Amino acid sequence: MVLFDGLFIASYRAYNGKNLDPKAASVTFLACTFVGLFSVLLALIIRIGHIDIHLIGRFLARNLSLIIILVLGFTVLLYKYYSDKKVKFLMERFDNFPLSTRRAWGFIAIISFIIPWVVFSILLSI
Repeated sequence: MVLFDGLFIASYRAYNGKNLDPKAASVTFLACTFVGLFSVLLALIIRIGHIDIHLIGRFLARNLSLIIILVLGFTVLLYKYYSDKKVKFLMERFDNFPLSTRRAWGFIAIISFIIPWVVFSILLSI
């Protein structure tokens, strides 16, 4: 959980001071990162298992509302998990890190958001 706490608090710090709710923006960022990782896992299963992509497409088209409900439910669970008390604890712990460590967490947060989507698109194009 250290990785996801680090991703959350790095994105929280990035959105803090903007005209957005930093907690909601960070939870959305984390949910999009999870969806990206899940998409890569799904693409790997399709490629390794030689599963027909049209079957997956038909399943996703029929159950799109279920998938949207699952993603929104997961986002709500993340929002509840990162309570104000937990955010305050993570902020205090994050502020005690050296500047280089805080920057590294910011870099890891950006990379962990971008890389799964790039890998997902590469896996689907092969």
